[in-house]
Amino acid sequence: MKTAQEVFEAAVEAEEAGDSESAIRLYEESSRLDPQQPLPLLALAFLLCREGKWKQAIRVGHKVTRSDPRIPDAYCVIALSYGQLGRWTMAERYFR
Repeated sequence: MKTAQEVFEAAVEAEEAGDSESAIRLYEESSRLDPQQPLPLLALAFLLCREGKWKQAIRVGHKVTRSDPRIPDAYCVIALSYGQLGRWTMAERYFR
């Protein structure tokens, strides 16, 4: 059985190779293997943004902020995604 770190590294490789579908699955798996580590979810949120999956990016970004509210990049993902959905009031809330 692979470790969370090994699965995370495989996700990064898949993303770099342009295989977003595999990367998403692997980031999710890495997070399940080590739920205390927010990095796989943060990477997943950024990937979902790049894929234009704004609602999913918001959901994952919120998971990151619940696990560790000191990660500013998660708030940026949330704000950017709300902005892309035209929800400016919500976007502004997370940019502050």
